[in-house]
Amino acid sequence: MRFVVDDPARAKKAFDNEGLSYQETNIAQTKLSHRPGELARAASRLAEADINIDYAYCGVDPNTYTPLVILGVAEAGQAAAILDRTSVAA
Repeated sequence: MRFVVDDPARAKKAFDNEGLSYQETNIAQTKLSHRPGELARAASRLAEADINIDYAYCGVDPNTYTPLVILGVAEAGQAAAILDRTSVAA
């Protein structure tokens, strides 16, 4: 099971208090324009940089209702920078 949390220290404490094992990983997150092809465009930019997507979650930013994508990638920092540039260029 995977969790995306906004307070990793608090989540770790809760898991530790319950004796649960866990593994922390970094993710890349981006907001996409609400139009056809945006997810494909973002994934293509990552592919051009030889970054594989291991898993993805989609949702909506609760404050702006903007489409939100969370990607599990080995190169999270590099992927986030690419996705930021892709989002701005949209």
